[in-house]
Amino acid sequence: MKRDAAVSEAVSFIFVLAAVLILVSLFLACGIPYLGEKEEETELDAVLLQFSSMQEGMDELVLTEAYGVQRDILLPVKKGTVILNLAADTAGSPFTLSYESPSGKTVTLKSDGLFRNGQKIQSFASYPLADAALSREGVSEGKTAVVSVTLLRTVGPAAGPCGVFSVRLV
Repeated sequence: MKRDAAVSEAVSFIFVLAAVLILVSLFLACGIPYLGEKEEETELDAVLLQFSSMQEGMDELVLTEAYGVQRDILLPVKKGTVILNLAADTAGSPFTLSYESPSGKTVTLKSDGLFRNGQKIQSFASYPLADAALSREGVSEGKTAVVSVTLLRTVGPAAGPCGVFSVRLV
């Protein structure tokens, strides 16, 4: 039987090509979603740090009674959505600032503390309230949200200091 070198090289090339295609398809099936999850977790952690910084800044404004001082927090939103909800029709009501990732994971800053996926992480030293009418504002992915807070006044120490803020989402 006579051996043909060209057939052997063609079969070897097909095996190498098949191995490369299998590796690429494994990366596309497993690696890309993993990288997306890691990127989402990184953004969630960054938002958590920004919300924590905002919370500490608001506490500082209340404790030092720095009326009229404005604090701006920049939130670059790559994949998720930032929503500011001032869901009351009277001045001096609780507010909710939340970030939701595409997979449904959340970071929420409420008047009673900072939450990640519904679990409380940090509490306010004071109890912040928003001085605004009924509104709901949002910033979607690919934009930068600017949350602006200004201490307007403090309200009685019945359950600790309450700071009434002007809270805006730009």
